[in-house]
Amino acid sequence: SLTELARNHSKNTPGYVIQSWLRSENTLAFLNLWEQENNPDYREAGYIELLEKKKTASFTLTPKLWIEKTKAIGIASKQGKGGGTFAHPMIGCEFASWISPEFKMLLLKLSLDRERLKE
Repeated sequence: SLTELARNHSKNTPGYVIQSWLRSENTLAFLNLWEQENNPDYREAGYIELLEKKKTASFTLTPKLWIEKTKAIGIASKQGKGGGTFAHPMIGCEFASWISPEFKMLLLKLSLDRERLKE
């Protein structure tokens, strides 16, 4: 749950944290790559359209809008009780590493240690 990760970072405004993450071009590039590899129905044209709209200062990209425009499957948004923004574990790790430098460091250490074990 991206919402729960965001709530741990900012108790009162988890939605804003997720929207801030979606404003990053690196985030959108990562989501674009993930969807291209995992989603045969992905609409890259929607990604390009959102990149253009993002240049407007007043534009806010929400998970729901990302899903609608691109037919994304890596992120899900549910309203109501038990709702929130959910993501594939790989996308969740990307989000968590954006929020927490400590988590990013842990991921990198685990990745590098794993590579060393193969030698």
